[in-house]
Amino acid sequence: MNHILRIGELYDSYEGPADLHEEVMKCRRAAENMGVDWEDVMSHNRHQYLCDFRFLAMKHLRDKGFTYKVIGGVFNKRDHSTAVYAVQTAENLIATDRRVRQKWTTFRQS
Repeated sequence: MNHILRIGELYDSYEGPADLHEEVMKCRRAAENMGVDWEDVMSHNRHQYLCDFRFLAMKHLRDKGFTYKVIGGVFNKRDHSTAVYAVQTAENLIATDRRVRQKWTTFRQS
């Protein structure tokens, strides 16, 4: 029996890319290194630092080739359109905001 742990939930089977769990764990480590509580990331809390981190994490997963539907599902079953918005916003902020660019650098190094 192949069990895949995904964001605190246990699934017997998962039809997405095999490395989803590994990439989500990288996001969790990045959260820890950046002083962000993973439980808060998964919540619907809209504090700016949490939104910034979610955007970066969703961009990271998209850069790894995951679909928007899968990305939305990882983050507390959010809709795919939320993931699209997050990735586009992250890309815009990285290009224009030095503070977010520094967070992105820290995220990737984690």
